[in-house]
Amino acid sequence: DRNRALTIARGKIKDLNERIVGAKLVLGSDQPKDEVRFGATVTVETKKGRQVGLKRTLSIVGVDEADITAFKVGYIAPIARSLTGLHLGESAILMMGGVEETLEVVQISYHSD
Repeated sequence: DRNRALTIARGKIKDLNERIVGAKLVLGSDQPKDEVRFGATVTVETKKGRQVGLKRTLSIVGVDEADITAFKVGYIAPIARSLTGLHLGESAILMMGGVEETLEVVQISYHSD
């Protein structure tokens, strides 16, 4: 039905406009270089779990930018929430695939502005 489709489209536009109004620009240069925050590209090493020694690099991004195939994780994802606020050498413990994993932060970087 055309009216229903129009109502849905208007609702989506309203939601997008609200997100735009609430959006904040986050500059990498404003972030602490030794702490995992929004916008960070962080490398973690598995210290306990299935794949001890495995290093993985991911970026913490907004939910609209999230793309797991590109290792871009939304800031609300459990792994991102666990890593946010950590410094080099600190670890997070989380459940991954039903197994407790300990991930140590081994590198933090931010893209230049």
